[in-house]
Amino acid sequence: KAVEKAGRFRAHQAPVTSAVLAPDGRTALSGDADGNLIFWDLASRAVTKWLWRHDGPVTALAVAPTGDFAVSSGPAGVTRLWELGDPGRERPLARTGWCEAVTAVAFSQDGRFFLAAGSAGRINLWAVATGGYLRGFQGADGPIAAVRCADGIVTATAAPTIANLPNHPIVWRWHAETGKPQRCA
Repeated sequence: KAVEKAGRFRAHQAPVTSAVLAPDGRTALSGDADGNLIFWDLASRAVTKWLWRHDGPVTALAVAPTGDFAVSSGPAGVTRLWELGDPGRERPLARTGWCEAVTAVAFSQDGRFFLAAGSAGRINLWAVATGGYLRGFQGADGPIAAVRCADGIVTATAAPTIANLPNHPIVWRWHAETGKPQRCA
């Protein structure tokens, strides 16, 4: 089966640094090096919404399974939670004193929580409803490439580095409620 060319999406003035498909499969969110966040209609390739600017480059994006929230992150631990009602506003988050670059973000399956993972292996969990910081997960010893929260388990995958290539992929797991490490099967 031939792959249909999607065409170009034009609105960003700076290089696109992160993009994610929304759960509806009809829209996408992209972020760029200048911190712009843009929602797109995939069929028409039209901009449907500009969110307020993120501080600095966008390094990671996620859209909640419900489609009503998004999270964006960047260098120096900057993480923003966006309520996607019209026109889209930032929801304040509890401060954590985090200063490492955020490399991955994800929402839980039910959209009640989101995770942000960093270049030094730190992972933080927040409640979407309140913006409250719930806990950090310890034990990852390097940059995180991907993070997930499903069925009460937080899973993180290491970013490949020269040091871990012989053992890649490296995966860590924790119980979401207790923060206790879980054995990988």
